[in-house]
Amino acid sequence: RCRKQLFSTREKRIHPSKDDKILTDWNGLMLAALSISGRIMGNKRYIDIAKRNADLLISERMNENGELYHTYSSNKEPTIGFLDDYAFFTWGLIELYEATFEVNYLAKALQLTNHMIKNFKDTQNGGFFQTSNKSETLLFRKKEVYDGAMPSGNSVELSNLLRLSKLIGDPELNSEAIKTSNAFASTVKAMPFGHTHFIAALDLAFAPSVEIVIAGELDSEDTQLMLNNINREFIPGKTVIVKSEKNEKELERIAPYTSTLKTQNQKATAYVCQGHECTLPTTDPKIIVEILKKLHNIQ
Repeated sequence: RCRKQLFSTREKRIHPSKDDKILTDWNGLMLAALSISGRIMGNKRYIDIAKRNADLLISERMNENGELYHTYSSNKEPTIGFLDDYAFFTWGLIELYEATFEVNYLAKALQLTNHMIKNFKDTQNGGFFQTSNKSETLLFRKKEVYDGAMPSGNSVELSNLLRLSKLIGDPELNSEAIKTSNAFASTVKAMPFGHTHFIAALDLAFAPSVEIVIAGELDSEDTQLMLNNINREFIPGKTVIVKSEKNEKELERIAPYTSTLKTQNQKATAYVCQGHECTLPTTDPKIIVEILKKLHNIQ
């Protein structure tokens, strides 16, 4: 009774300010973390949370032109997105695609990337500005590459460009990645320990990478067995695509090279490629792991 009276009296006071804003960049980092952990540990709950997170950001923070808002609050106007918003959210969408293989997430990642290249790119010196060319006019447009407690937008975007290039087979995205790495090469070389995420992206660029395409129905037992075997192995730089009858038209529109990759003998079939050279397709999940280990010299 006393607690109710106290609460009733306190409710008459002016409430303290409450921080209810939602930040796109931080949510993008959480999206990536949930997607990676859900995929590796086979945790469906994490993936479901990641999908709800991504769907909310797409519907509430992204317009049809691929523009993002940085923040949303119930009592303030939304703020136009910065480079970190685009880079971090794109990263999350790429990870979510490789956790769910729902092509719409890959398509959104590509749309955001194309918007970034058009509106954030430094066309003279390479790299990406922190603000869009649609933002308010500033005396100086900053370019950040330092990786501290959080990675920089340029470091994450370098990784995004490389991974998307491998996923959809687009050499132009790879060219953009090279321009970005060249733009910051001297800075990173002078202080490598301050650019760890950038260096990790460079490893993706120069170390051997593996592109895996599995043709088969996602919910079939043989496809899932292949994916489980792949996820159990730590193979840096690998990208994975699943092509099914349900998504083949949408996937072929984004990644035309997948049009010739078909199932064999009505079984899930894996195509493992490196440097644009592919091994013979296989329907044996164990052989996939053997091929991956051989390509990466893993015992």
